Amino acid sequence: TERLQGLVASLARAMTPREVAAVALAHARALLGARAGAVVGLAADGLTLELVGAEGYPQAHLVAWQRFPLATDTPIS
Repeated sequence: TERLQGLVASLARAMTPREVAAVALAHARALLGARAGAVVGLAADGLTLELVGAEGYPQAHLVAWQRFPLATDTPIS
C-alpha cells in the first residue's frame, strides 16, 4: 500500500511524459530489485520505438538505442 501511495504521489507531480517515465522506471526498478531498466514509447510512425528513459545501462547502449524498429528482438541487454 505504501509503495502504491508513493507511486501515485510521484506521478501526480510529474509534468511531462519523460517525468512520468522516470517515475515509473524508478518505482519498477525498486519493486523488482532491478539493476537497470528502460521505458520506450511507440513513435508516431507506429513502426519505431523511442527510448523515453533509462537507468543503469552504459551510455553507449543508450545512444545506440534511441530509436529502433518495433520488430527488434532485444534492443538493450
